[in-house]
Order: sequence, then C-alpha cells, then structure tokens
Amino acid sequence: MNKVFLALTFFLLLPSMAVAKQNENERFDASKPRALEQRLENHRRTLNDDVSKARLEVKDLREKQREELKEKVEGLRDARKKAAVERIAANLDRANEKAVERYGEALDRLDLVIAKIEKRISDLSAKGVVVTEVTTLLTAAKAKIVAARSALVTQSAKTYPLTITTEENLGVTVAAARQTLHSDLKVVQEAVVAARESLTSVLSALRLLTTETNE
Repeated sequence: MNKVFLALTFFLLLPSMAVAKQNENERFDASKPRALEQRLENHRRTLNDDVSKARLEVKDLREKQREELKEKVEGLRDARKKAAVERIAANLDRANEKAVERYGEALDRLDLVIAKIEKRISDLSAKGVVVTEVTTLLTAAKAKIVAARSALVTQSAKTYPLTITTEENLGVTVAAARQTLHSDLKVVQEAVVAARESLTSVLSALRLLTTETNE
C-alpha cells in the first residue's frame, strides 16, 4: 500500500511541475479538471462504493461468527460469563461500524471543503491571480483523502471474533480483541488526520494568497 501511495503522490506532483514552467498568468479552470484530478475523483467514488459493499459483505460474516460464538459459550459454566462474552463481541462489531461511519462522514466533510476551495481558486484565477502553488497543495490533499478512504475500505471489512479456548482465558481473549480493534482504528484515524492537516495547509495558502491579492 505504501508503494502504491508513493507512486500516486509522485504522479500527482508531475502536473504541478509542468504548470510552474508555464506562463504565470495561466488560469485555473475548475470546469476542465486535469486528467489526473479526474482519476482521483473517480477513485474516490469507487472507494465510497467499496466501503458500502464491504459493510454489506461483512454483515453475513459477523452473523456467522456470532452463531459460532454461541456454540462455544455453551461450554462455559458461568451463565453471566456467557452473556458477557456475547455482549462484548457484539459491542466490538458495533464500535467498528460506528467508527467507520464516523470517519467516512469526516472525509465527506473534507470533500465539501474541497469544493469550496476549488470555487475560490477559480474566482482568483479569473482575476489573473497566479494559483499554481495552492493548486499543487490541493492535489496533494486530495491524494491524502484517497489514501484515507482506502484505509477505511480495509477497516470496514474487518471483524473481531473472540477465540475461546478455556473459561480461564476469557479475560485475555477479550483484551486482545479490544487491543486489535484499537490498533486498527488508530491507523484509520491517523490517515484521516493526515488528510485534514493537508487540507488545512491548502486553506492557509489560500488565505495568504487572498490577503496578498487584496493588498
């Protein structure tokens, strides 16, 4: 995945290098997106569909795992432990589902910000303002969002079944499952944060450009 992301980032930067060599007054035309940016948009839509498909597919897997867990807990002597194990297993799946939904919504909000930024860049370019630097940053931010959505697709397909061997090791089993979920969600969180920070850099550059233009 790292190699794919590095390759994507490299190709994202190539159009910006070419733009820098062109006339300073070349204008950003939001109605005619570059081929690379169009590929990013198509990729984003595909990833959104992939998340939805993965969540549907994993639903059947989770149901199967719940049935298997019910059979395993039948061997437990303590009725309270039986109920607790089933409840914890359901909570782990629910926590993952909610996190995937929350991070997906966060990325959707970033897409809305991008739309506003593109409109502002287009307006500035129409006034003859050189927008090469900010458009380069925007392209990089879009790549970060694509990377975050890829991580979200992976996470949406994961499950956290409890592997029960003996009644004595229930605590260890539950703790391990919780830690795995926590570690996996941290990967997605870091990807979303990186995307947000990258977009924040775009906003800062755009704000500075607007200030300089108004002076």
